[in-house]
Amino acid sequence: MMITGWSSTALATDDPDLIYLHGFRSAPASEKARELDAWLHESAYPGHWFIPQLATTPAGVEAQLAGLIEAAPGSGPGLIGSSLGGFFAMVMAERYGLPAVLINPAAHPYRLMEESLGEHTNLYTGESFHVTEDHVYQLQAMDPGVLSHPERLMVLLETGDETLDYRQAAERFTASKLVVHEGGNHRYTRFREELPMMVDFLRRGVSAQ
Repeated sequence: MMITGWSSTALATDDPDLIYLHGFRSAPASEKARELDAWLHESAYPGHWFIPQLATTPAGVEAQLAGLIEAAPGSGPGLIGSSLGGFFAMVMAERYGLPAVLINPAAHPYRLMEESLGEHTNLYTGESFHVTEDHVYQLQAMDPGVLSHPERLMVLLETGDETLDYRQAAERFTASKLVVHEGGNHRYTRFREELPMMVDFLRRGVSAQ
């Protein structure tokens, strides 16, 4: 079930708890977030899952996710992140030794943010927020650089991504489990059909810790 706090029985099965991290200007109401929530319900998934509304600043997201992960029982949750959420998932996976699935991730988001300074509106909540140079610096500071355990990451890419150059992620994550599909788009058209594969990867990753 989707929850707002971890319970003491959260890891009572082999199925890990999950945290889904949406992308820039997105929200839990996005199509992928709703598809994930629906699939987990339909599958009677025994673990718990969070689909939080992420803060509008990188430092805010960092603190938000650190609080969720540090409060989690057992070996911790598995992470699924899309676009900018994929970058945050990578950061937290490296920091806390967690498995993560990155979907069309922003490999170097601070480069993009330098071109996106100014006011933006969340596509789902209507909330307005500003991207500043300080946010660019925050993203740069969060980047762990070379990953100590790249095998903990599964990276799913579609070459038809119209927002991000998939080749940047393919180059950065060559040592991870990398899946590249021809065509598609930034949303990642194979999301729902590949959910069982994603969750199985996270399950095995948590079990191996």
